Amino acid sequence: FPVTIPRRKLLIALSEQLLKPRYGNSYFGNVIWTEACNSSGKLFVVSDSGFREEAERLVSSAGPTNCLLIRLHREGHTFEGDSRSYIDIDKVATKDIHNNLTPHDLTMRVLYAIIKRWPEIEGQLLKEPNWIK
Repeated sequence: FPVTIPRRKLLIALSEQLLKPRYGNSYFGNVIWTEACNSSGKLFVVSDSGFREEAERLVSSAGPTNCLLIRLHREGHTFEGDSRSYIDIDKVATKDIHNNLTPHDLTMRVLYAIIKRWPEIEGQLLKEPNWIK
C-alpha cells in the first residue's frame, strides 16, 4: 500500500532527521545566504524561518542593520506542537503583524514595514509594481 505523507511533514522530517544532524542547525540559513550572494537582487524576503540558528546565520552575514524581522500572528494559529517558535534577535528591528488580512493586504502591510525601515528604497520598490501581485 502506498504511504502518503503530507508535504510539510516530509520537509520537517528531512530537516530534523537528516539535514540538521548532518550539516548543523544553521543549514537552511547557509543555503539562503548562498542563494542571496549568487543573486543580482538587493532585497530578499525569507518567508519562513522559525529557527533562531537559521535567522542568526543571515543576520551575522548581512548585518543586523540590514535585516528586518517580521513576525506574523493569526488568531487560532500557534506554534503548539511545532518545533519552531517566534524569533527575537538582538539589534535586529522587529515588526509584529497580526494577519487577519487578505493576501494582498498582508503583502502591502509587509511592504509598508520594509519601506518604514528603509525609506530610501520606497521609489525603487514602487517603480516596478508588476511583481506585487
